[in-house]
Amino acid sequence: MENRYDKYKDSGIAWIGEIPEHWDTYQLKRCSKFINGYAFNSNHFNKDKGIPVIRIGDILNEQISFENIVYVQENNELEKFMAHKNDILIAMSGATVGKIGIYSTEDKVYINQRVGIIRTIQYNFIKRMFTTNGFVDYVNLSSAGSAQPNISSEEILNFYIPAPSIKEQQLIATYLDQKCSEIDELITMQEEMITKLQSYKQSVITEAVTKGLDKNVPLKDSGIEWIGKIPEHWNTYQLKRCSKFINGYAFNSNHFNKDKGIPVIRIGDILNEQISFENIVYVQENNELEKFIVHKNDILIAMSGATVGKIGVYNSDDKVYINQRVGIIRTTQYNYIKRMFSTNGFIDYINLSSAGSAQPNISSDGILNFHIPVPPLNEQQTIANYLDQKCSEIDELISIKQQKIEKLKDYKKSLIFECVTGKRKV
Repeated sequence: MENRYDKYKDSGIAWIGEIPEHWDTYQLKRCSKFINGYAFNSNHFNKDKGIPVIRIGDILNEQISFENIVYVQENNELEKFMAHKNDILIAMSGATVGKIGIYSTEDKVYINQRVGIIRTIQYNFIKRMFTTNGFVDYVNLSSAGSAQPNISSEEILNFYIPAPSIKEQQLIATYLDQKCSEIDELITMQEEMITKLQSYKQSVITEAVTKGLDKNVPLKDSGIEWIGKIPEHWNTYQLKRCSKFINGYAFNSNHFNKDKGIPVIRIGDILNEQISFENIVYVQENNELEKFIVHKNDILIAMSGATVGKIGVYNSDDKVYINQRVGIIRTTQYNYIKRMFSTNGFIDYINLSSAGSAQPNISSDGILNFHIPVPPLNEQQTIANYLDQKCSEIDELISIKQQKIEKLKDYKKSLIFECVTGKRKV
């Protein structure tokens, strides 16, 4: 077979399988050193001066993100907790346990608790091990059964890896750097196309809900900055004139369970203008909480946090409650009204209304006071039907791009596995 070594042997390690006859296997600790992060006092963090502190949330897409970085005063006694160039940083607990990022500069940074450093001269080859299904499965198995997934430094260092000669490692690393860079470039292109399609969708919605579908109709000034000119026969008014708002209930999270009762929709369940039930929780039914039950075609909106202003339409008759900081916008014009929340005008309104607070949030009054353009009901329905079809076409194109991205990611992962385990000869 092309691109194969002449002879293979059983590695004795399930995730690795067969390896070239002249290769070896050993535990990561034979070629690497592990350093646990320091338990900084979060009260000492600041946003603008000192030495950056890398926390778990800063490890993203195999890199280190400095977008939300925090700083502490330099302390010579904490030198051992500084990351060096080419250190592999790994998340040791939480939802992202096992995720890695390569620290690629000489600048001073500390690592926070539950971030670990894997330091090895073979980093360019070793780092690829952490993207294989073998390592992912190993982390999942090691961290299973605990409420907070976590893995220890000992477990990391006990992970078995295939070990070609240093010369071969360098050849494999160089080959994978080039090939993965090419794949990443293709992924980036698809992501850029998705961003353009999403912007196009937003502009189509804004144009339709503020100008209508008839390009020849006379226009007038709406008097509302985000709306601009509207057809002469349209009106504007605040959302509260045609909608009712219901705030969510402050459930005690200790009463949540994963398998029985009535589902509770939380902020994190509002995704891509829909409601996701992937991580849903349940509570015992309570007749006194009837007012917090969602109706079919209710528009649910995130009232705080990073996703403030995001909406999802509930399209079922099944009973569900809404949790605190999720709001219900109930209107008979839901199919038209829901489109307002995808316009740049609403996004800007949310950003302006929630600016200046540590935790972005908007009130029910803030939502209901939002001014909207209002065509006659029959025209609303025509616009809604047009947008349903048009947005569906755009969403289908986006879905195709997302599928391409998934295939590229799968190909990248399989290529890495084949190369680092010797299934493919470089």
